[in-house]
Amino acid sequence: MTVFRGTDRIRRATAVVKNRLRQVRSISLKGITIVRKKLLPKWSAWIRNYRSSIAITAVAAVGVVAVAIVGQQYVQAHMKDYYRVYVNGALVGEISSSAKVEQWMSAKAVALSRANTPVLQELDENQVEYLPERAYKWEPDDENTLAALADQVKTHPIGVEIKVDGKVVGVVRDRATADRLLDRIRDKYIPEDATLVQVSAKKPAGPLIKTLSFAASSDTAVAAASDEDEAVEPVPGDTLGHVVTSIAFANPVGLSHVTLESAQLSDLDTLYRKLAGESEDEEAKPLLGVQSIEEVTQVELIEAQTEYQNSSDLRKGTTKVARQAKNGSKQVTYKQIKLNGEVLEEEVIAEQVLQEPVDKLVLRGTKVIPGEGTGKFAWPVSGHRITSTMGKRWGTMHNGIDIIGRRNIMAADNGVVEQVVYSRSGLGNHVVINHKNGYKTVYGHMSSIKVKKGQVVEKGESIGIMGSTGHSTGTHLHFEIHLNGKLKNPLNYL
Repeated sequence: MTVFRGTDRIRRATAVVKNRLRQVRSISLKGITIVRKKLLPKWSAWIRNYRSSIAITAVAAVGVVAVAIVGQQYVQAHMKDYYRVYVNGALVGEISSSAKVEQWMSAKAVALSRANTPVLQELDENQVEYLPERAYKWEPDDENTLAALADQVKTHPIGVEIKVDGKVVGVVRDRATADRLLDRIRDKYIPEDATLVQVSAKKPAGPLIKTLSFAASSDTAVAAASDEDEAVEPVPGDTLGHVVTSIAFANPVGLSHVTLESAQLSDLDTLYRKLAGESEDEEAKPLLGVQSIEEVTQVELIEAQTEYQNSSDLRKGTTKVARQAKNGSKQVTYKQIKLNGEVLEEEVIAEQVLQEPVDKLVLRGTKVIPGEGTGKFAWPVSGHRITSTMGKRWGTMHNGIDIIGRRNIMAADNGVVEQVVYSRSGLGNHVVINHKNGYKTVYGHMSSIKVKKGQVVEKGESIGIMGSTGHSTGTHLHFEIHLNGKLKNPLNYL
């Protein structure tokens, strides 16, 4: 470093002139000049003898002072400010401006943050300082100083810490990596066809809010069916729209930069499975809960009901379908609150009927025909027990069944007494009831009969007493059923 030193010689010359002038100056007091009496004759003579020398000296002194002043101004005008740069207390060079050091440090920090390395590095703090200096016409070597600075500064590895509920669950390379990991967990619970339309800028500071829309495909939504303006008729089961109005973590999630003691980062796939609960342990719950609020619009079935009307044109006990049912449909929008894809709450927020249902109309007959049977038969004897079934017996055909039990014999169904026969052979005393629906029943071997021909009887009404009249081997009831003139096995109807 070159430092200008001529200013010291000028100062010494100026001091000599000043000392000589002090020897001849007068002392002024209250505007009166007082000359020391003892020195006056001597000084007067000296001045007279050296008058010319004094004048020359004075002129020279004035010139020297003028030169000194001009020189000092020149030097001051060419003085240069610069800085000495230190790294961790060691001098690395000099630089013309501290801003150049700051710019280099900022550029270095940006370069480190953008480096394509497995682990990011960051500059150590408070390792660079610079002290101001000043010198005559000094030009620092900025380029070499910055080069030396690059060789001397130190860095350390850093990462981004992921916290869930205040607990550290892993460390990743940078914030972008953390954001991608969190997005992957959120996206797990978003419908595959959903389209992301907006996302908030803040990720770690608070719950991340995403707004999504889901457009149903043309085969399920109301869309153009062809080049003509024909719409596809929505059918139950179609999803017309699915909008996720918000999606956020149910747990407090924090991201913060940390200094790594070692360059060891979490494995991303392992960390994802841990956060999303996809580990091999089936009972493991996800560390992160994803809560979403969704609006689902879908077409639902309106089931047709069955309406009954009485009809006097139909016989009682019969029915007739007068109108077939046709289901309707409606468009329903639900607001759903989900946690990890499972619905916690559901609320209907809109409903519109697309097609009214048509109820099924069934006519029920009220027309009563006296003596008409129901077609369903009851046992004619209480406490019944079968002693002989229908079929071949003793070489002949047995046309009915033999029953014993309580002796009171009852009509097996509603009907009209068609025959009342008193006989000592065959079926003995027996009754034939016509049920007016193609069925007839026969009751034989009665000891007494309580009805007469043409009488209308109801199911369960007593018609006689069990006996052993006719061709009989003991007290019992012989019972037959005929349908449209053909003999039927009673056991198939009782």
